[in-house]
Amino acid sequence: MSKVLKFVKNNIIIVILSLIFIMILISFMFFNSKMNKMYHNINKNTTNNETLDCSVNCNFEFIDFIKVNPHYDPTKEWYEYSQDTHVKVYNSAQLDENGIALANGKYNAVTISQYGLNAYGRYITENNEEYLEVAIKQADFLLEMQDKETGNYYYDYDYAVYGSDEVLKAPWNSAMAVGNTLSLLTRIYYVTNDEKYLDAAINSLKPLTLDVEDGGLVSYLFGHKFYEEYPTNKGNFALNGFMFTLIGLYDFYTVTGNQLAGRLYNDGIETLCFALPFYDSVGISLYHLSHLFYDNQPIHYSDKYHVIHIGQLELLYQLEKEEIFKYYIDRWTSYVLTGEEK
Repeated sequence: MSKVLKFVKNNIIIVILSLIFIMILISFMFFNSKMNKMYHNINKNTTNNETLDCSVNCNFEFIDFIKVNPHYDPTKEWYEYSQDTHVKVYNSAQLDENGIALANGKYNAVTISQYGLNAYGRYITENNEEYLEVAIKQADFLLEMQDKETGNYYYDYDYAVYGSDEVLKAPWNSAMAVGNTLSLLTRIYYVTNDEKYLDAAINSLKPLTLDVEDGGLVSYLFGHKFYEEYPTNKGNFALNGFMFTLIGLYDFYTVTGNQLAGRLYNDGIETLCFALPFYDSVGISLYHLSHLFYDNQPIHYSDKYHVIHIGQLELLYQLEKEEIFKYYIDRWTSYVLTGEEK
């Protein structure tokens, strides 16, 4: 009799645990459904939005998926580990007379960092010190660029932010610049053990602790902390720049154990879980959310950045196992494969 009771007891526990799992799954699906409806209701009530029909407007035919490193290590290649990509970016870069990467003839911390990261990727995959020297040269230039008081990597030109009515006046900084430089400086610090790279990386965290109105890079998406690629007054909320910031924070925290970077990263992951449904549209993800906060501004989307969003989410899902990341990876991948909303 005791064996029968024990059998029943054990099976009741299994049934209860199964029911709990089913309830969690249903809650997750309900949450995503509600968030998507919430976004589309906001979208409907905003008179400045254009209708998206990706079967007409979006062309994924010549867009390749990002090849994300399946075993990401912030001391090795950056998030995209394709050897072809490293070579392509490295060979196509515009350089000044000292070998520093340029963007349309200007110095830009994002361009310099990404060129350095691709050189570092070639150093890892080809075991060639020449590419490490190139990566270090980019990192050293970034140290010269950095404002030592504020930690900013200033852009020295004005920039009209598409999807808003604002022009960012020089000098201005970008959270994406912070994230990309963190990814590069982390790797160079790891290889050289030179604390000047560590000090610069720590200094660059400052603007991620300050609101935009106070000269920093933090806006709030319905109360959730958001690191701005384009720090406009009302908020721009560019998705790819935000996720690049998170990747940089992860890299730096993982290698150095810096607690501030860890807290900023965790705050950002919480925001991303909340924010993703707002970027989901008909057949494509949105580049930013300025249309929700500025009058008479169109929705901004991009075939190229849609695929980048998927790649970034694949990496962050690998790191965090947040099911909402997997949900949108699958959903947004289906848009590329079928051109239809699932």
